Order: sequence, then C-alpha cells, then structure tokens
Amino acid sequence: VRSLGREKTVLFKGMLSGQEYWDAVASADLFVLNSHSENFGLVVAQAMGLGVPVLISDRVGLADMVEQHQAGIVTPLDVDEIEKGMCRAVTGEVDLVGMGRRGERLVRARFSACAVGNQLLDLLEDVLVTNRAHQAV
Repeated sequence: VRSLGREKTVLFKGMLSGQEYWDAVASADLFVLNSHSENFGLVVAQAMGLGVPVLISDRVGLADMVEQHQAGIVTPLDVDEIEKGMCRAVTGEVDLVGMGRRGERLVRARFSACAVGNQLLDLLEDVLVTNRAHQAV
C-alpha cells in the first residue's frame, strides 16, 4: 500500500468495536476478507447488510451465495487473483453499487430476524411432521 502511495485510500484499521466498527464498515467502498477459513463469514454478511460490496476468498462460507447473487467478487486464495479482483473493483470494471444493493437484498431475504425466524418455524414444522409419522407407525 505504501509503495503504491495508497495510504490515504486503503485503510488497515485493526480491531474496531461498537459504533466505530459499524461506521467503518458502512463507509467502505469495498469490504475485503480473504480468509483461509471462514465457516460462514459474519463480517461479510454484516457488510452486505449495510449495502457494501465484498471481495472474499472462495474459502469464506458465504462465497457461493455471494457469487450466485452477484453481491461481490469471489477469488481463489491467491495473491494474483485477489489483486485482479481488487483492480476490477477500483477501475470500475464491476458495478460496486449494484453489488452492494444485491448483497443488502440477499441479507434481508436470508438472514434478517424475520427470515431466520421463518426458517426456524419451517424446521420445527418438519420435525413435528416427522415425529407424528414415526408415532403413527
């Protein structure tokens, strides 16, 4: 970042919490998480929920969903591929605003309290139906 003269545009914030965290995420043009292993990627869902497009590695649990809904850029965990993805984002080759909107809709549809509550109700209904079927036998 320093060698490219990007200290003012690329920020490494370290540990943030509370409102400082939410303000930092919400103000981002692109949220980047190139993790070696994330079973879900809560911070990715949080960024998308705020309408921020994401660039993540294919090892983040939400990668398939991000690709399917075109809510961000998914790359292999490879420096050259990550660089290509970031270049696509900063040069305007991809529609970051559109990705952000799609990500926000995805999070609202799949991970809001209402959506998760409905998924839980569906699961409980399936358990009850299965239990009744086993009792009838």
